[in-house]
Amino acid sequence: QGVIGAIDGCILRTESPGVAVENSADHYCERKKMFGMLLMAACDADMIIRFWDMKFTPKTHDSTAWKESTLGAWIASGLLPQPFCLLGDKAFRPGNPSLLTPGTTNSTSDAFKYVQSRGRMPAEQCFGILIRTWGVLLRPLQVRFDRRAPLVSALIHLHNLRRSRR
Repeated sequence: QGVIGAIDGCILRTESPGVAVENSADHYCERKKMFGMLLMAACDADMIIRFWDMKFTPKTHDSTAWKESTLGAWIASGLLPQPFCLLGDKAFRPGNPSLLTPGTTNSTSDAFKYVQSRGRMPAEQCFGILIRTWGVLLRPLQVRFDRRAPLVSALIHLHNLRRSRR
């Protein structure tokens, strides 16, 4: 299959949204013990982020955020032509051949697991580069709640510009 990228979710640390949001507890991730926002993103092999979505709380499972995202719905409807596909981890539970996850095929071979895992690495590396490059993401975001997603979107655009110009 022709892999076009990898999809994953990352929780970016934020301060509590406080009274700015009606259900601020929805923005607390018990698993990570922090307030945050879920960044769902797909990147290519050059670690350029081609799709991102931040409309979900950090309590949202990656598979749910994926299915309800614009790209997830687009791919689920079969609009990604074969043989192209995205790679995701086991949290994404694919419903079609356009998203390969561990266990997608009947192959449980170590070689398949290795290649599939290696193909997802750019997404993980991309998040690390994004966070380490822009110091504001190293600490909990301290901007107004309604400005968090636009700020991260701007940083993603700058990240992509840096990656494309190397």
